[in-house]
Amino acid sequence: MLIKRYKTRIFSLITVFFSLIAIVVCSELLLRLTGHPPYKLRSFNPVHESDPKLGWKNREGKYFFPDYTSSKKMKYAVPAYALNSKELTFSTGGTLTFLPGGMRTTGAEKLDKRRQLVIVGGSFTQGYAISDNETFSWKLQSRYPSVQVLNFGTGGYGTYQSLLTIERLFSSKMLSEPPIMILYGFIGHHEVRNIAPSELLKRVGRRIGQEYRGIPYCTIDSENNLIKHPVEIYPKWPLTEKLATVNFFQTLYMKLKTWGRDSQKRRVTEKLLLEMNSLCQKKGTQFAVILLSCNTETKFHYINFLKNNHINYIDCVYPLTSERQVPVDGHPNRVMNTLWADCIGEALGDTITQEVGRQ
Repeated sequence: MLIKRYKTRIFSLITVFFSLIAIVVCSELLLRLTGHPPYKLRSFNPVHESDPKLGWKNREGKYFFPDYTSSKKMKYAVPAYALNSKELTFSTGGTLTFLPGGMRTTGAEKLDKRRQLVIVGGSFTQGYAISDNETFSWKLQSRYPSVQVLNFGTGGYGTYQSLLTIERLFSSKMLSEPPIMILYGFIGHHEVRNIAPSELLKRVGRRIGQEYRGIPYCTIDSENNLIKHPVEIYPKWPLTEKLATVNFFQTLYMKLKTWGRDSQKRRVTEKLLLEMNSLCQKKGTQFAVILLSCNTETKFHYINFLKNNHINYIDCVYPLTSERQVPVDGHPNRVMNTLWADCIGEALGDTITQEVGRQ
C-alpha cells in the first residue's frame, strides 16, 4: 500500500514537471511566433559614459561618423566610432569631438570665458550624425566671435536631464561666472523622456551594453508638486536573454510599475521649464527655449505656455523633410542646422554681445 502511494506521488510529480516544461515550450513558441523574442542587448555606444545622476553623459574624445550615403554596413553599425577603435570601418564620414566636461567643440575653445552662451538639450542640439562644423552651435560661434558658445547637448536627454546639466554647471568650477544666456533646445519627444516610461527605459537599457545605465525622471504627486526621481534602471531578470517568457513577464512588470506616467508628461515638462527659467533668473542669466522640432499642436501649446509664464522662446520649427535629414540615420543635417543657426541668430541679434549688468 505504501509502495503504491509512493509511486502515485512520484508519477504526479513527474507529470507536473513535464507539464510545466510543455507549457514553457509552448509559451516560448507562441511568443516568438507573435513577435516577442527574448531580451537582447545592443552594441555599446562609445560616445557615452555612465553618470550616477544624469544616467549618462558625453565621453571626452574624438569620434567618427560613417559615410551614410555610401556605406552598405551603415544600417547595422553603431553610428559613431572612436578614432582609435579596431572596429573603425568608415573613412569619409564626419567627426564628433567632445571636450572636457562633455562639451561638443564649437571651434573656439580658447576664448576668454568671461562671456558665454550655454546651450543644452538632446541629440538635435548636440548635432548628432553631422560634423562639428555643421552644427548650429558652431555656426553661432562663428556669428558671435566675442562670445564663447558652449554646447552641452547630449543624445537622449530630455528637459529634466538638461535641467540637471544646468544645475551642475552653476555649481561647478567649469564656469568662472554665470553665462550671459542659456538656451534649451526642445523637441516634442522630450515630454516622453522626462517621465521615463517602460519602453524608453527598455530601449536605453538595451543600448548600453558594457555600461548599464538608466534614466532620471519626474512625476506629479496628488498635490500637483513636481517629484524628482533618481536614475531608474530597466531590470534584467535571470534568463531574460534566453527565454521569451521571462522577457514577456519582465516587460509586463515594468509596464505596470510605470503605469500612469504618460498622462503626466506635459505637466511635468511645463514644471521643468518653469524651474529652468527660475534658476537662471536667480543666477542673473538670461534664458530662452528654442523650439526645434515638434508637431503643430505641441508647438502652439508651448508657445502659449511660455508666453503666459513670461519665458523667452525662439520658434525655429521647420518641417524635417528628407532634404534636411542625414540619410538612414534621420537626425537633422547641416541644412537644417543652418536654418536653426539663422533663426536663433536673428532672434538674438546683438543681445549677447552687449554688456549686461549682474545683480
